[in-house]
Amino acid sequence: MFAGANKFRSGGDDQANEFAGIEQAFNLLSVKRTLRDIEEGDDNTSSLKTAADAEYLFKFLLKKYSDFAQKAEPSDKYFKIKFQAVDSNQIPVEFSVEIKKVDEEINILDF
Repeated sequence: MFAGANKFRSGGDDQANEFAGIEQAFNLLSVKRTLRDIEEGDDNTSSLKTAADAEYLFKFLLKKYSDFAQKAEPSDKYFKIKFQAVDSNQIPVEFSVEIKKVDEEINILDF
């Protein structure tokens, strides 16, 4: 799915419509999250750089989590989500994804 240029630095009404219900389902409206800067070692083989807006990515992951996990728990402080899933052998797996700031234009998804 191509997000289009509008998703990269501004959300506006399109974002509000796209994520209708996500804010209430995960109690996102009352929480102000901090976008942490990357630290040495964060830019590794299990990370993904993107020009997409952190707020958009965060809500997108929460909207789509049921495609790859059974449970999603967003952090109240940071743009971080803990997921619980089951692998192909029916073994429970936990993992997290945090969106961090590289610079004013680029964010990183740290797995």
